[in-house]
Amino acid sequence: MDIQKPIVEIKSGDDIEGYYILKDSAVRTSSTGKPYFAGNIADKTGQMDIKMWDYSGSLTPSDSGKVVKLRGKVS
Repeated sequence: MDIQKPIVEIKSGDDIEGYYILKDSAVRTSSTGKPYFAGNIADKTGQMDIKMWDYSGSLTPSDSGKVVKLRGKVS
């Protein structure tokens, strides 16, 4: 697992964990009717889209602009 990997170096298949700025987030509904969290994260090297499929409400759109800790697999 890569800890605090710069966004510019993240590629598909990486397991990551780190602190990033959450931007432009929303709770949406999948085609199966389940809620998921979609947003954008950023650091000084770039930004990327994120999705949290098993959404439990841990992040909300009101967290946009805050630093959040993320852990997951990039696909």
